[in-house]
Amino acid sequence: MSNLTEYFKRKAEELPKPKFQMGDRVFGRWNDIPFIGTVGQDVNKQVSVHTDLPIRIEGVNRSVIIVPQRDLVKVIVE
Repeated sequence: MSNLTEYFKRKAEELPKPKFQMGDRVFGRWNDIPFIGTVGQDVNKQVSVHTDLPIRIEGVNRSVIIVPQRDLVKVIVE
């Protein structure tokens, strides 16, 4: 059983570490549309963001978008 424990510990160390935590405030651009919102989940260098205002593109309103980590900036709230 210890072999499986060691295996999963090594696998967990190999995974990319998240840059943002759930609930962090971020802003950025998605399809050249500026937005501000809250981080939902940060997995595999892609972040789901719950936007404050819906984004209308191609006749569809979107309030949850998936954005690459490199396109986001964390908002510092004091």
